[in-house]
Amino acid sequence: MQEIKRIYGGYFNSANKIANKKMSSPRISDCFEIEFFDSDYFYTVIDGVKYPLKENSIIIAKPNQERYSKLHFCCKYFHVELEKGELKDFFDNAKAFFSLSDPKDYEEIFNQIALLSVAFEKNYYKIKSLLYSLVDKLSKEVFHGENSKKSQSVKNAIINASKYIEENFSEDITLKDIANHVYLHPNYFLKIFKKYYGVSPNEYLNEIRIERAKYMLMATEKSVSEIALNCGFGSQTYFSSVFKKQTGSTPSQFIKYYKKNF
Repeated sequence: MQEIKRIYGGYFNSANKIANKKMSSPRISDCFEIEFFDSDYFYTVIDGVKYPLKENSIIIAKPNQERYSKLHFCCKYFHVELEKGELKDFFDNAKAFFSLSDPKDYEEIFNQIALLSVAFEKNYYKIKSLLYSLVDKLSKEVFHGENSKKSQSVKNAIINASKYIEENFSEDITLKDIANHVYLHPNYFLKIFKKYYGVSPNEYLNEIRIERAKYMLMATEKSVSEIALNCGFGSQTYFSSVFKKQTGSTPSQFIKYYKKNF
């Protein structure tokens, strides 16, 4: 049985596909969607979590995940449907955002996959080899250049911490709660978390909460106060304050704009 069921790739410019819009419509991915960015843009949201579209980065969305993006952006990409095997295991468990240490090699992999996928059956084994090369390179990206047991332990702690935040954002969790979950002192945890993600754990938590709140404002009929509580905010006032700080508008202004324009 072939590990790769189908694959296609190329270059995507949202301005050519979605004119006169500031946000793409939410959709469900039907396969793995891997995107390479060589310039800074805005962000994409995958299952309620916001990820930056940064220069020299890769975004990975998985099958059945909901996603939408702030427009506009350009990227090289490929979409691939995988059967059970090592490739599928990797992409199933991969994080959604990678900052790349050697972007030229990645760009060439994306270029080759796009060219070869036009004749998928003929080039099957070449494409498979390229995918394994990509997997190998991505596996080495986290804490690039640090190979000690300590750095591996730190990497695992940060990944586990981010998963804990993503799974418990609706609860009243604190920096101490997250640090305790990964058995690190809060001060040290704060330092290494900011090194890895570029933001504090609390900022990361609030970004997740606000993106989930935006989705609920667009997709449900719940009140602002209900959404605030469902997203882990202790009060509607605090929720509105954080929402306006991150988006530039209040929750009520946001939903009015969305209903008017989308």
